[in-house]
Amino acid sequence: MTRTQSPAYQWEFVDTGHSTHFRGLAVVDREIVWLAGYDGVILRTIDGGRNWDNVSPQGAEQLQFRAIAAFDTHAALAMTAGIGADSRIYRTEDGGNTWLEVMRGTEPDSYFNSLRFSDRNNGLLLGDPIDGRFLVLRTTDGGRNWHKVVADSMPQALPGEGAFAASGGCLAVRNNSAWFGTGGAERARVFGSADHGQTWTVSETVMGSREMAGIFGLTFTGEGRGFAVGGNYLNPGLPHMTTMMTTESGNTKWEATGGPVSRGFRSAVAVFPHRPNTVVTVGMGGSDISYDHGAQWLPLNEGFDSVECAEDGSCWASGENGRVAILAS
Repeated sequence: MTRTQSPAYQWEFVDTGHSTHFRGLAVVDREIVWLAGYDGVILRTIDGGRNWDNVSPQGAEQLQFRAIAAFDTHAALAMTAGIGADSRIYRTEDGGNTWLEVMRGTEPDSYFNSLRFSDRNNGLLLGDPIDGRFLVLRTTDGGRNWHKVVADSMPQALPGEGAFAASGGCLAVRNNSAWFGTGGAERARVFGSADHGQTWTVSETVMGSREMAGIFGLTFTGEGRGFAVGGNYLNPGLPHMTTMMTTESGNTKWEATGGPVSRGFRSAVAVFPHRPNTVVTVGMGGSDISYDHGAQWLPLNEGFDSVECAEDGSCWASGENGRVAILAS
């Protein structure tokens, strides 16, 4: 596709029958999708969105689900974001018929931001800094048990620095590697790990950063190329630089991509699994697609909070007011 051609994709809405805010999205494949949202709502489809099952955990009605990880029709983990004990992880092995709470914030300053898995066993949980260092918890048994990464291996957070639980996209994992993006401080940074989150380094970026501004979503390909998106959540229409990329696995250098995204703030980004040159990014004000590694972005037709693509090539998005859609050509 050349730069002058119109995008070949548009979002097609799927009716879930619910109007809550879906920030959590897990796409297993074109048929199996899990959604997690406000008011303790979790939905699951196993037929490509034609029908949705309400599989919400009992007693979670006052909580906000912000991230969800799913492996198939039966197994999933869902994360709530909130202060202290309102940050939790729930786990199911029976398609959401029953949920077990496996983790809860134990510190007054606990605030969970994202939950990601590299395979069925290995996963990471990211939380805002406690005592000056970001909280990272690791599981090696599919989320049954979680262990805190030793704080000394985590670089010190900057004053005011945090991560954003806008879409679950601020944390990315791939094989043995993991990354998370930050904001809220004088600089937006990317933390990286090459050993399943046991030790971390940090790199500065060119993304603007201030209160509620910085990196909101990032993703990486198998070739070490990474993409990060963000902006100013409080002023989402600002047409400043909101997309970056790296070709060095995020370890040292991040550069702005080919100009600002068409409509400002973006909260999540995903790469097509079998076409790593094709990238889609979404935000509450709009969404965009690039066919050339982010050199040029073309506008899509709707805005969302979260986006995720499965290995079979299907890409879904979710957002406020029950908005859920699949990317179709």
